[in-house]
Amino acid sequence: MNLLNLCLRIPNLGILLYYLFFVVLIPYILIANHSMGILKYYMPLMVAFAHMLSLSGHKKLFGNLYELKPTNFVAFLSTNFINLFALFGILWQCIDYSQNKSSSLPRAVIYGIVLFVIVFPMARQGMKFVLDNVDYYMRKQNKMSFEYNWHLFVFGLLYIIFLLGLQAILLALVDTGRKEDESDRIRKQLEKYKQNKNQLQKEKDKLMKKMSNNKKGINKKEKDRLKENIADDAKINTIVDNIKKNITNSGNKKNNSKNNANMKETRKLLEDISMSNLAGFAKKQGINV
Repeated sequence: MNLLNLCLRIPNLGILLYYLFFVVLIPYILIANHSMGILKYYMPLMVAFAHMLSLSGHKKLFGNLYELKPTNFVAFLSTNFINLFALFGILWQCIDYSQNKSSSLPRAVIYGIVLFVIVFPMARQGMKFVLDNVDYYMRKQNKMSFEYNWHLFVFGLLYIIFLLGLQAILLALVDTGRKEDESDRIRKQLEKYKQNKNQLQKEKDKLMKKMSNNKKGINKKEKDRLKENIADDAKINTIVDNIKKNITNSGNKKNNSKNNANMKETRKLLEDISMSNLAGFAKKQGINV
């Protein structure tokens, strides 16, 4: 007994395998990898894959997986569950499109209509029409038997790829034709305002930092200048005191040696004092020079 005969003895094994792989395993992998954006695009494809397996696979394996007109309860339950899964994916995409790409409700409705047409009429009736005609013409022209209906699987996958390409083109046209409305303009102006605000804040921070550095430099220069002025005032005061002492002691011969020392000290201090410092000191004393 080969593997195919063993599988055929288990009722609805194809349905179990399909749900295990397409409904449980793949969504779990996408959710675990935080690929929720891919999941919403994957969900509507379940109709095309299920219908292809129903048309191409063995009737005892996939016969009740997806039927256009269910003939029993298992087929009815499986078909409507896959349809519900696909509808949820379409609704998810439409809501995401209306929130992120367009504030216009009619444009989001057009987006949803395109998805609905691709997922249901073209993936259901279109898939059946293509595979029926492919099977008819290939068997008629080649007059040969195709084991396991491999030709239907191949053309079914090609048709799914065609649907994905057509969907991408139509949705791109819908998105390209989207006109900029008032809310879009306001949103762009707000984004531009935020960018300008951030740039102005950076320039303000640089200017404040530069002003702070300049202020520190100015304060330091003023302190140094004040120290120099105090030192110069002290020297000038010392010179004046020495001059007064020299004048007082000029008539006293006993103090000649002391006077000579004071004169030397006065000359030394005068060499270190500039005329501007003397003029500044004179103005402080109320003397016009």
